[in-house]
Amino acid sequence: MTTSRAQLVWRCRVCTPPRDSPGKKVSEHMYLFLGAGEAAIGIADLTVKAMEAEGLSLQEARDRIWMVDINGLLVIDRIDGKLDEHQKAYAKKHEPIKDFAAIVNEVKPSVLIGASAAAGAFTPDVLKAMATFNEATNRLRSDGSPFGKIVLGDKTFYPGQGNNAYIFPGVALGVLLAGIHHISEHIFLIASDTVAKNVSDEDLAKGSLYPPLSAIQECSMQIACNILEYAYEERIASVYPKPKNMKTYVESHQYNYNYEPSLPQTWQWPNPPYFKTRPIEPIKLKA
Repeated sequence: MTTSRAQLVWRCRVCTPPRDSPGKKVSEHMYLFLGAGEAAIGIADLTVKAMEAEGLSLQEARDRIWMVDINGLLVIDRIDGKLDEHQKAYAKKHEPIKDFAAIVNEVKPSVLIGASAAAGAFTPDVLKAMATFNEATNRLRSDGSPFGKIVLGDKTFYPGQGNNAYIFPGVALGVLLAGIHHISEHIFLIASDTVAKNVSDEDLAKGSLYPPLSAIQECSMQIACNILEYAYEERIASVYPKPKNMKTYVESHQYNYNYEPSLPQTWQWPNPPYFKTRPIEPIKLKA
């Protein structure tokens, strides 16, 4: 399991928000990637698997993903540059276009994914263009880097950070506890969906696509439980017998980072033993 594999999962979830305003499914979006390297292709491949799970064929899913590299739109008959082998599955039969804003207006995506080190590509003109051909009243955004709060008028928004810390702990815990020997991409789809289901309406109202980091332990526990259920259903688990209560089983193996004192906070002083006594008269000494 590599870092890039975990990273592409949360980026896949970034481009497939859990409760999009128009109620679109993953397979109903049109995706435009800025960047067409191996990391971007990996993200696209997992997004395709998510669309296949919703009923699209492999080619139908790939047709909904467009990519842009340093030479412009990824097309079969491109003039500048050549296609790498891993890019060919996403190259389109289309005339070459180099200007990114022109590509956005041509493709009309509902999701933009930045998978490139190129800065400043998502200009105000690009974002305004996105608003013209998308009906959603809410624009959902996430970044790989942490950002502070954004104040817009009388509203304050808190952009979520697409951090693979949402994925790693739960996946590792579920895989280890089930004894899974081969980790399929479906495992990461399970993790991705679980993270999305942990996003509340309040989180979305604040502009965050992710649950708060304060809830990451609960989120990791749910990911591990869902992976365990899948592993035993598909008979890819090697740890038997199957736990009767998945949540209890997972929680018993989670690291508790809270300090638990080994001594009681208060002590009850024991009562002294009871002795029956009588007053002693003073002895008068003779002169």
